[in-house]
Amino acid sequence: MKLTLEKLGNENIGYGNDLNQSGSAKYTRLASATKEGLDRMIMQSDLRDVYHGVIVNGFQVIFP
Repeated sequence: MKLTLEKLGNENIGYGNDLNQSGSAKYTRLASATKEGLDRMIMQSDLRDVYHGVIVNGFQVIFP
């Protein structure tokens, strides 16, 4: 699944080379927040009984 992320809290997400490196602090912070947000969203849905978790595989810049 792909989804568009624009903000983390009140902060705009600036996509740069640091999001291409899974060990960078920015990648780790955004991946953790993304996983937590998806977990919370799905656990409040009808899918909660069959949900086994999510893995963030990476981030990609998509221009409209």
